[in-house]
Amino acid sequence: MTPRLIVCADDYAFTPEISRSIRELLAAKRISATSVMAASQYWPAEAAALKAVAGDADIGLHVTLTDQTPLGPMPTFAPAGRFPPMGAVHKAGALHRLPVAEIRVEMERQLTRFIEHFGRSPAHIDGHHHVQQLPGVREAVVEMAAKLSPRPWVRVSGDRPSLQVKRGIAIPKALIIGAFGRSVARLAKRAGVPVNDGFSGAYDIVGEQRPLVQLFQMFLIGDAWPALQAAQGVDLGPYRRGVKAA
Repeated sequence: MTPRLIVCADDYAFTPEISRSIRELLAAKRISATSVMAASQYWPAEAAALKAVAGDADIGLHVTLTDQTPLGPMPTFAPAGRFPPMGAVHKAGALHRLPVAEIRVEMERQLTRFIEHFGRSPAHIDGHHHVQQLPGVREAVVEMAAKLSPRPWVRVSGDRPSLQVKRGIAIPKALIIGAFGRSVARLAKRAGVPVNDGFSGAYDIVGEQRPLVQLFQMFLIGDAWPALQAAQGVDLGPYRRGVKAA
């Protein structure tokens, strides 16, 4: 199989401004994928504009379980009508304390709303703040992907630890996110659901001072890039590895 580099901009429909920027990047062929927050109030209005520029881009569902508003009642998980903050969700997930039944219903609502306004199933499924990797959620995500046709791939937000260290960008964050990703990959393999074979893009949003051009050069450090470069007949110099950048 020919290796493929997927450059994905998450959070489509988070705000109209973010959506407009992502559409401009898709139209200019600067990115090849985006992930949609179907739970957002802006998604119905932003869907048609996305379809107009989507082309052959990879349009996915960005499962949202943090900081936003659910599409239906969640008396245990979101009793006040708003998802908990990221830290609380990740802690509850790590401790296996998420109300999985409620979350599965909400995920189905988000999938239904994605299809209703975009007209087809998502090409991939991932999660806002990497929630697709949390215990309880990851099983639901893989099962959701397995029942769809055509079958979407599921994002694994992790890579080989040696590469994460070699890249030298937010190493603790990348390693922690990646550790949860290995469980997703195992579940997906058993279910026959495809996943990406590399992920890069985690960085310190608040403290990072290096320009994004330099970071992207570092994101792609790895040993699979020569095959991708040869297959596509391009020369991007220091860019070496086909990975999922977000």
